[in-house]
Amino acid sequence: MKKNIAIVTNSNNLYSETFIQAHKNIDANVFFYYSGRIPEMLENYGPLYKHSFKQIIHRLYYRLFKNKNISAYLFRESLKENKIDTVLSEFGTNAVHILDICRQENMPLVTYFFGFDAYKTEVLKEYANQYKALFEYCKAIMVVSLDMKEQLISLGCDEKKIVYSPCAASDIFLKVQPSFEEPKSFIALGRFVNKKSPDSTILAFKKVIEKYPETKLYFGGNGVLEETSKRLVNYFNLNSNIKFIGVQDQNSYIRYFQKVAAFVQHSITAEDGDKEGTPVAILEASLAGLPIISTLHAGIPEVVINGETGILVEEHDINGMANAIIQIIENTDRAKMMGEKGRNYVKQNFSMQSHLEILEKTLF
Repeated sequence: MKKNIAIVTNSNNLYSETFIQAHKNIDANVFFYYSGRIPEMLENYGPLYKHSFKQIIHRLYYRLFKNKNISAYLFRESLKENKIDTVLSEFGTNAVHILDICRQENMPLVTYFFGFDAYKTEVLKEYANQYKALFEYCKAIMVVSLDMKEQLISLGCDEKKIVYSPCAASDIFLKVQPSFEEPKSFIALGRFVNKKSPDSTILAFKKVIEKYPETKLYFGGNGVLEETSKRLVNYFNLNSNIKFIGVQDQNSYIRYFQKVAAFVQHSITAEDGDKEGTPVAILEASLAGLPIISTLHAGIPEVVINGETGILVEEHDINGMANAIIQIIENTDRAKMMGEKGRNYVKQNFSMQSHLEILEKTLF
């Protein structure tokens, strides 16, 4: 008989959480809860307050006479009603808010850390004590990089509880056959936030364009630094070279993967401590057969072999990134070889099937 697994996250955003959405494909009866610190929505059901008249009276009684948190009460009742065996919390910051509920129901809890929840200074300050309680109670703590594993150990997590399982890309990217028809074109995809340092990418391309004026960058995504990035491009008069393509669905950015020369991402440790886990977009591009130009940051060196499947430079090394881009422009054969080696490396070591098997073993 299949296990009943509750997956808990704070949103149901298909664009920004493609990897989390893939967790629904585990071999189990999955109940996907989302929206709010304590989830208020259940996929394919709707709001958890959709109850019969008798249940409404019941929860009003709790609210008026027992001073219970209604969201917590409804979530707890839904877990019991659906006979949940184990709860998987996506992000440590979500897990701390459902910890007491799981503890009260003696329900196993597995927590997956991804990035900001393990590194961001203000998050660690806010949740320091709660994380210690979380580490103690959880059946397992999952991480997407070895760097993150060391970070959680430093925060007090028992190493024996930590399960290393990097992010994975969908097998659909194996179908991509890069043509390199635009050997001076590149793509960057992701949120416009400090840890992805879009300004560093723009400054690197400015240097490349000085040598190869026809170089082009397709810059996809959105975020708080998008407008600032556009102004920077406009200031340097690079509008004909750097194209902001917005949020793209999977089919759209696959079309870009088919024609560009490489994938670019200049990840850094932000001033607030925020870092990457293992960027899914890098895995997707590599599985699609593109060489990767990125940085020696967090989990990236675990999925990109420097000099073989891509070129990695130090964080903030604008000249180094520009030189890496130029190397790809000047040697298309090397770029193709890197891309093919990267495809094989990701396929063999970071497949979605392997990831889901590790997740199932941890949950069950």
